Amino acid sequence: MESLLPSLPPSEPDPEDEIKRLIGEVAKRHKIFVAHDDPSFVFLTLLELVSSRHLQKSDGILALRGEALLDALERAAGAAKTTGEQLISAAADYVAKQTRSSVAELTEALTRSAAAERAKIDLTAKDARRVLWVSSCAAVAVLSILIGVVIGTWLAPDMTERVFRCLSFTIESAPPPVRRLPIIGDCSGLAAGHA
Repeated sequence: MESLLPSLPPSEPDPEDEIKRLIGEVAKRHKIFVAHDDPSFVFLTLLELVSSRHLQKSDGILALRGEALLDALERAAGAAKTTGEQLISAAADYVAKQTRSSVAELTEALTRSAAAERAKIDLTAKDARRVLWVSSCAAVAVLSILIGVVIGTWLAPDMTERVFRCLSFTIESAPPPVRRLPIIGDCSGLAAGHA
C-alpha cells in the first residue's frame, strides 16, 4: 500500500549558510551578536539531531497509522458495498412484490368486471328471449284471430254483409258520443246471429 501523503525528500540546507542565517536572526531580534564558535550552536546541533530522530519515529508511526486507516477505509468501503447491494436487492424484491400484488388486484378487478358484464349480457339475452316469446304469442294470437275472421267469413257470407254495413254506417254517420249507444243497439241483431 502506498502512503496517502507523498514522501518529500528531506531538505538539508548548507550548515554554514544556516549558521549565518541564525546569527543574523538573533542579531535582528535581540540586538545581540553571536559568534561562529558560540557553544549555543552545539546545543542547536543536539536539538536538531534529537528532532530528526523524533521526526523519523513520527513518520514511522504516521505511516503505520496511514496503512491502518487505509485498511479500515477499504473494509468500510466493502461493508458499504455489501450494504448497498443488500439495499438494492431488498428494494428490487419490494418492487417485485408490489408489482405482483398490483397485477393480482388488477386481474381480480378485471375478472369481477367481466363477470358483472357477462351477467348483464345474460340478463339482456334472457329479456330478449322473453320479448321474442311474447311477440311470438301475440303474432300467433293475431294470426289466429285473422284466420277465425277468414273462416267465419267463408262459413257465413250473409253475416259478412251485415258486419260491413254496420261498420260503414257507424263510420259514415259519426254521431256524437251520446248518440252512439242507439247505433250500437241497431247492430244488436249481429250478436243474435240472425236477422
